[in-house]
Amino acid sequence: MNLENLKRRGVQYLSSVDCQYAGGWLYDLIACPDNSSVNRRPQLARMPVLDVTLTCRTHSYLRSGNSPTLMRNCFEITPKGGFALKKLLVLVICGLVLSACNRADKSQTSGNPASKAESTQTKPFVSIAGKTPEELKKCHVVLETSLGKIELGFFPDVAPEHVRNFLRLSQAGFYDHTAWHRVVRKFVIQAGDLGTRNPPLQAMDMMAVRKLQPEFSRLKHKEGTLSMARGEALDSAETSFFICLAPQPKLDNKYTIFGEVISGMDTVKKIAEVPVGVNSRPRDRIEIVRAEIIEAKP
Repeated sequence: MNLENLKRRGVQYLSSVDCQYAGGWLYDLIACPDNSSVNRRPQLARMPVLDVTLTCRTHSYLRSGNSPTLMRNCFEITPKGGFALKKLLVLVICGLVLSACNRADKSQTSGNPASKAESTQTKPFVSIAGKTPEELKKCHVVLETSLGKIELGFFPDVAPEHVRNFLRLSQAGFYDHTAWHRVVRKFVIQAGDLGTRNPPLQAMDMMAVRKLQPEFSRLKHKEGTLSMARGEALDSAETSFFICLAPQPKLDNKYTIFGEVISGMDTVKKIAEVPVGVNSRPRDRIEIVRAEIIEAKP
């Protein structure tokens, strides 16, 4: 449904960023008790555009523990038929949301046996916000790959924002089911490209990704070093990272070192030996099945 049709249906469309319409449906509108605003959650319900006046007011980005990313859009909603229409609107919306939640629960447990087993696993929540560098040092991440496990430790004293970013993305499950997309023997193995994730993230989820300012230090790139990949611009690092297979002095002071391999170099070397094709991409998919935060052993 285009903008003019929406206007004819009584919807005042003010912002293409704050309000997204697709196929004639408004996504996930849940009326608040005071009828002054609604919340909008991606991938839940769909409701048809009813005969209401919907005015988009503001939005803010929220995160909550281990849950997916969430956008909250605040609206004014004014039914054109008085209390009866308002009540009907709320009942329709609630019914659609409950129905969609049931469908989502079923879809999460459908598919192959592996996906069913994974759906029953939940990551232990580890609070990251507000932790000091000393506290962040106690956080490790275990990458469970299709060739074995790799345990990573971090250097929050020299690259605190890179460490927080990596922990935040790991906690949210962004690295789960991504692939090692670049393998160069005697150089690096690289992963973290969210474009390799299967299933892919939704556009709303990608709003959690942000660019990082460089945090160069005196640390050297050596075997087992964990460093952040980037483009030409110094502040273009986002999610992609690499592990060095040997000393790489030409990378020093050009890429931010934020951690190292604590255990699992045997797995790193297995990945480094896989056959590769175009652009050093492994011919067979090598997956990060799961990235989990654990407490470092004393």
